Amino acid sequence: MSAEIFATPLTAYVNPRRPDLGKRRIASVSEGLSALYGHGLIEVRDGARSDLWDEAAGALCAAYLQADSERTAAARTALERLLKAVSPIANKRRKALASDDLALWYAAGALPS
Repeated sequence: MSAEIFATPLTAYVNPRRPDLGKRRIASVSEGLSALYGHGLIEVRDGARSDLWDEAAGALCAAYLQADSERTAAARTALERLLKAVSPIANKRRKALASDDLALWYAAGALPS
């Protein structure tokens, strides 16, 4: 098995802003770099999650240049953290996580007692 292959592949949206375009499977450092510099995730570089993008880019580049199991695992973890932060969440899932009442209290800046 190549040192750049992830132990467990990741699944990511092709473009987080356009979930209708579908998902792709990321199973290696090379595929992670391709996804990172692809249309959907390159936009994150200059946004609110730029720190996570920079961390993932650094870890993936390090693993690409000197592939070993430790660097590959660190690259996968950094990429996974970025993907979780930018992936869209369905309204159905959002409502399961927090009720509408709780969301209103949060928006008002207070929690119910």
